[in-house]
Formats: sequence, C-alpha cells, structure tokens
Amino acid sequence: MTTADGKCRVENHYFELEMKKFGMFCITIKDKTGITKEMRALPLINRITSPTDDLIITLWLYNSDSVEHQCLLQEEDIQHGKIQLDQHSSFTLKPAKAPMSAQISIPTKDTFAIVDADTHDIDPERLWNRTRHKVDFRLKNGGRDGSIVLNVSTKGLMWKTPFCTFRINIEIEKMLSPSSDGSHLSLRRQTPTAMVQSFDDMKRQLASRVDNETAVQIATILGLPADLKSIIRRSRTPGVLLLDKLVEKMIISAVRVSSLEEAFINNGNEEDAELIQEYRRRNVVVSGLSPGASSE
Repeated sequence: MTTADGKCRVENHYFELEMKKFGMFCITIKDKTGITKEMRALPLINRITSPTDDLIITLWLYNSDSVEHQCLLQEEDIQHGKIQLDQHSSFTLKPAKAPMSAQISIPTKDTFAIVDADTHDIDPERLWNRTRHKVDFRLKNGGRDGSIVLNVSTKGLMWKTPFCTFRINIEIEKMLSPSSDGSHLSLRRQTPTAMVQSFDDMKRQLASRVDNETAVQIATILGLPADLKSIIRRSRTPGVLLLDKLVEKMIISAVRVSSLEEAFINNGNEEDAELIQEYRRRNVVVSGLSPGASSE
C-alpha cells in the first residue's frame, strides 16, 4: 500500500536494501521503533592435547538463521577442531552506535587465569552490517576443572543488564583431543567427499559469472595483495583465478565460504551471493555438536 507522497513505497524499498545486506538473517520491522536484527551468541572452545594447554574461548555473535548456525558449527568443528561449550543465546540488535563489549570472568581464581584482556570492545556498526563477529579469550589452564562467566553487553547507561550471559563449567577431560600423536592438525575432521565435490561445482558456476572488474572488487574486499589483483585484472579467466587464490590462501574452503558470500553481498552482487547461500544450505553436514561443558 502506498500513500499520496509515496512514503510507504520509499520505506519498503529501504528495508529491502537493508535486508539484502545481511545474508542469512532474521529481522523484525516494528511500527515507529524501526528495524531490529535478531542475533545469536555462541561460546566455543579449542580442543587441547594436554591438560595444561592454554584454553582459547571463542564467542561468536552472528545472524539468527538456522542454516547460518549449522554452517558456523560445521566450519568450527571441521576447520578448527572446536567444540561447543553451551547452547546458543538469542538477543535483538538495534542499529545503534552505543559501545558494546564482551567480557569474561572467572569465579574460581585458582583454576584459570585470564591472559591479556578480560574485556573486548565490539563495534556495533560492524556487528549490524556483517553476518558474523567473533571475540577470542585466552585462559591459562591449571589442569583442573573450573567455571567461567561470559557476558555480552553494552557500555551505555541505557542498558543495565547484558544482552546474554553464559555460566559454564569447563571439564578439562572433555576438552582433550582423542588423537594419540598429539598433533594439532589431527584435531580437525576430514571434510566429506561429497561436500568437496559440491564446493568444486559451486566454484565453477561462480567463476563463469564473475568478470574482471567484479573479481578485482571481491579480491580487494577479501584482502588479496595488489600484485595478485593486477594479475586478476588482466586474466582471461578472472573468476577461476580469484577463487583458486582464495583457496590457496585459506580464505575460503569447502566448509568456510561465509566471507565470500558477505563480500558479494557488500559488493552488490546479490545473485552471486545467492549461489553461495544455496551451496551452504545443501551442505550442512553437522546437525549440532554436543556441548563440551555443562551450564550451571
């Protein structure tokens, strides 16, 4: 429905553009209060090879979409050997500029010690415009079980409580890798063959649709060096060269294509981004990882 001055038509067009920018997402459009984006927070931990290894806790903040959630779990499990610490928590994000932060605290001081900072700032505008954002915390491990508390909150006075809080008991034995050789590479699982084949098919389709100008733009967004961009600009097969270099530099892989999808969205190539989204939907092989720790 439109009014005489076309106000509704303009507003609908504005929301449509905002929605395309987010990739896989959920939003809520409310009268008067505007648009909000539904988000999830999820804590993960690196597997360790020794009870005294440092613990790396990763807190992911990402768009609230079931496929996005499963793809994230899949990437972190297969690519990095991480396991889930707790079930995800949901929260609503407004397009505000109030400072945000993620904070970790340790009730049991004699078990773990925080290395570096216990609080990390989060750029709210970056979180609003991107599909995902992560914060890493490093803990010195005393070799015993213990508890941590993770908070995601704003620093502004208008918010008195965190968006979400995780209270987690870490059981060291469950963090240990089952491998016998102690190699960190063995913490990763093998990517399924069918998924690798599907990835190659997606790359071929995508490469055939990318011209030199688009390839250079995507290379710039994803941080490829100037000399490579110059070669891509002159290449007769710019899409093939671009994707091969992104794989070679481990920027993308069969289980890690979200950054590529986001690059195409931000560059205004929604149809190409939809091809990557369809690949992700067809290749979710992780139905959900069992948490490696229990909540209090």
